[in-house]
Amino acid sequence: MATSPYTIVTLKNGKEKPGRIHHPWVFSGAVERLNRAPGSGELVEVQEHNGTFVAYGYYNPKSQIVARLLTWNQDERINDEWWIRRLSESIARRADLLNNGTTDAVRLVHAEADGLPGLVVDKFADLLVLQAQTAGIDRVKQLVTKHLQSNFNPTCILERTDPHARSLEGLPPARGPLEGPNPPMQITIEEHGRRFLVDVLRGQKTGFYLDQRENRRVVGTYAKDCDVLDCFAYTGGFTVHAMVNGAKTITSIESSAPAVQLMRKNIDLNCGSKKPITLICDNVFERLRLFRDEGRQFDVV
Repeated sequence: MATSPYTIVTLKNGKEKPGRIHHPWVFSGAVERLNRAPGSGELVEVQEHNGTFVAYGYYNPKSQIVARLLTWNQDERINDEWWIRRLSESIARRADLLNNGTTDAVRLVHAEADGLPGLVVDKFADLLVLQAQTAGIDRVKQLVTKHLQSNFNPTCILERTDPHARSLEGLPPARGPLEGPNPPMQITIEEHGRRFLVDVLRGQKTGFYLDQRENRRVVGTYAKDCDVLDCFAYTGGFTVHAMVNGAKTITSIESSAPAVQLMRKNIDLNCGSKKPITLICDNVFERLRLFRDEGRQFDVV
């Protein structure tokens, strides 16, 4: 048997099933032993109790998820070319969305869903936002940044990783440009013919909930002549799509005052200021209890 180039992580007997069915996480309690102590983010080979190969991944002794699996192909080697190939495949999956004119804001990399656990990359117009949430991704962050720069030539690649997520990996906070100058406080994106201002520096997550793109469009088709209630409205994505599709009234609730301010700007940008939209900065659950007591009703929630 060929000697593995990586540290060997041997699983406890009976703990191999998640890895066998391609679950990408190995928890600390599933590990029986290591043949040597790997560094944070170092590549490892995961084996069953009897020495049978399971997968290659990267290790972090400081995390409860001690290994995140990258490939179940024993013949593959995880090197710079591998990372670039996996990243390129992820971007290629979004080719139609990038080129069909629907939007200029797209999630290019979605962590485990793209076989790149710990890495998120969002494209907002000519700016990219990157999240390096794990020690393994932190090790290849500069390689990823260089590839993104050469492919998209963005005005900026901004790192905006949640500090709590990095703390769970034993990593320090990381926020700021990886390439290019500091971005403006707000940038404009397009989605299904509508424009939205995005705060990439202070907004929630990476600035905008790109995964709700189609939901926003679909909800708009139900809104004509309806009284609409938009809960957790954030910066008004659902509100705008409902209003431009002919909602009779809209009540939008959001607890974040900066988000409400940006929502007002997005409404003005798409709908004009004289629309039957009520913006409420409040805790959604408390406000819903008040609406219940008042007997308020809505057609679309």
